[in-house]
Amino acid sequence: MFSSTVDSVAEERNDIKVGKINIDENIDLANQFGVASIPTLVLVQDGRKKASSIGLRSKKDVLKMLDAWVLRIICYQVKKASDIFRPLSPSGIRPPP
Repeated sequence: MFSSTVDSVAEERNDIKVGKINIDENIDLANQFGVASIPTLVLVQDGRKKASSIGLRSKKDVLKMLDAWVLRIICYQVKKASDIFRPLSPSGIRPPP
């Protein structure tokens, strides 16, 4: 059952919060994140849906997806930070973005 896969992923990935909800008991939350089919994996950051995947997945596949999603978020944050902290030109003036 997929529930045990989620539990196993949660034990292995203690660097992120992994949880599961019953969409029949949490209809508003399911609607908020666009969950219409089960099982659905949803990656949420700062209360917003960042990515999702519908269907059964092996533990290995779920871990790969999490790694890819988290890496994508980290790369975005690094790019965003590099846009803010552009190096100064030799004249001491920041080039435009």
